[in-house]
Amino acid sequence: MLFTCTGCNIKNNIQDTWNGTEGTLIVEDTENDCNFSINAYYPGSGAYTCTTSGSGTQQIEIFVGAGSTSGAINTSGAPTQKIDDSINEGPYYEGVCGPTGCGTIPADEVEVNNCCEDSTTSKVSEPILNDLFCRDDDLKVDYYKLKSGINEYLQTNTDLDSNYCQMYCTERTQVDIPGALTATNGKYFKLAQNSVSGTYAPHTQSTKRCRIRVEYDKWLTDYRRQVDASVNAYNEYQKK
Repeated sequence: MLFTCTGCNIKNNIQDTWNGTEGTLIVEDTENDCNFSINAYYPGSGAYTCTTSGSGTQQIEIFVGAGSTSGAINTSGAPTQKIDDSINEGPYYEGVCGPTGCGTIPADEVEVNNCCEDSTTSKVSEPILNDLFCRDDDLKVDYYKLKSGINEYLQTNTDLDSNYCQMYCTERTQVDIPGALTATNGKYFKLAQNSVSGTYAPHTQSTKRCRIRVEYDKWLTDYRRQVDASVNAYNEYQKK
């Protein structure tokens, strides 16, 4: 069986989760609306579904019936089965889609001027980092919920483990061009100096600031699960 997702990213390889005829998919919402569709591709027609809610992610389990057959699977066409689902609980839902969500991210500030206007400075400013998150005042530590639309600022080209750490960045860019002076035909003229660089050439300056969000609770849960599994495996080995 193969799977694709509309409105989400599939975060794991289901082949690593098979237990008999049961497997688990972990997905991540990409549209900031907590809704998505799983597209299942498999030969035959004997498949059944069961969904369960998770904290921050949605797990969908698909069971292969006895009537299925083996063969090449093509995911370019219509899926054999489509499962519409949603995230309706947990921190992600509460921060992004739930009734207690903390608002939306402000729009970019854009001011574009040309050389013939009063100002020769153009600016494009994305929101500041604090505008991407909102603090959960009910907790004793600085825990930040995600705001709707935050995936637009997610950096995917990092060396971070995306399962536990995500980097979000915003940028601000300012462009200054020389001012214009009125001149008649054939008359000598000289451009006004750039107000920022003091030269007669266009000048661009940009800043980029980033913040890493660490899902420590999730990491600690997985770490403890691995420790318990290692202890159990060692105890079973000692019994041999």
